[in-house]
Amino acid sequence: MREWFMGVTRKQFAWLQLFFLFFMLSASFFFEYIVKLTPCALCLVQRCFILLLILLAFVSLWYLSRGAKVGGLRICSFIVCVLGLLVSWRHLWLQQNAALVANSACLPDISFMLKMMPLPQVIMQLFSHGGSECSKIKWAFLGLTMPAWVAVSYVSYMLSLFVAKHYDS
Repeated sequence: MREWFMGVTRKQFAWLQLFFLFFMLSASFFFEYIVKLTPCALCLVQRCFILLLILLAFVSLWYLSRGAKVGGLRICSFIVCVLGLLVSWRHLWLQQNAALVANSACLPDISFMLKMMPLPQVIMQLFSHGGSECSKIKWAFLGLTMPAWVAVSYVSYMLSLFVAKHYDS
């Protein structure tokens, strides 16, 4: 295993990271369009963070192809992962405390909120209330719900960012 890892170039490892991110995004579309699970507002926020990570991975690949260092982009990716992890944890908290959320007022659809409110206020509403839709457990595998698996994915990607640091030294 170690011999294989040492034989992988930085650019090849970046492609593996990008493949992992595309897998995360395609899994979200699979569950939405094939399994027919409608994503809640926090699921859509997590999907936006994954899209941002994909964009950063493409920019990293572009810089790597020119022989440049990508430490700054790796730091930005780490920050995006931390933010995504916070959203996942909030989502998990909402699922674990569904009784508290059920008593709160239901939020309107996220597209309506984005049309009617400024973005910072929409974000505050999502995190303060979350909505009753976010507290429903629609899918689980090996005892972990969807937001837990997304959190595991963010942690895995963060670990891959630390492994990628090995290449820059």
